[in-house]
Amino acid sequence: MKLAVLGATGETGRALVAEALRKGHTIKTLLRDKKKLPSLTHPEDTGTIEAVEGGLHDEDAIEEVIRDADAVVICLGAGKNTPPVTVVQDGVRAVIQAMKKLNKRPRRLILLTSSNGDPPQKKNPLNFLWHQAQLFVLNNAFKDHEKAEQLCMAEGDWLQYTILRPQRLVPAESTGYTLYGPTPPFNTAPTPQADRAQ
Repeated sequence: MKLAVLGATGETGRALVAEALRKGHTIKTLLRDKKKLPSLTHPEDTGTIEAVEGGLHDEDAIEEVIRDADAVVICLGAGKNTPPVTVVQDGVRAVIQAMKKLNKRPRRLILLTSSNGDPPQKKNPLNFLWHQAQLFVLNNAFKDHEKAEQLCMAEGDWLQYTILRPQRLVPAESTGYTLYGPTPPFNTAPTPQADRAQ
């Protein structure tokens, strides 16, 4: 499979790239500095990776990254909560714009945001209170995630998107993973990045 990846040098992006290369996939990624590319590869990789140098506001670079891809994976993160935090929505907006220029190709987009993008129902008070506390502490980053999700949802049927909303991500080995429905049970346990990469 040919994957276009935005956010490949972050902790989750590195886990995703490592897993994809291990499984023999072809990756094209956007890097501000191509010198970071060797840090994403391992001798035992069976897949290949190529980098295009540029940023999220470089339309030509984004188009080059996603052209010929089967799917685009966005695992961007600001790494901070001080406003303005718009990196995730900027990435989604740039990718959707590039897809449209390329005749809505590729059509598949996978977006990593946060479990706080799916507010729990008030009938589960512990979940609801935990959600509100996290929103208070990290509200700028979560607003960025929310806007990015809204951009995907606004595109209609042509865009086939999947939104992953894991709990707190940590660098750790895979433990296996469970997919929940819209409202996961109350759980503050971290999610290993390797689980999301699979």
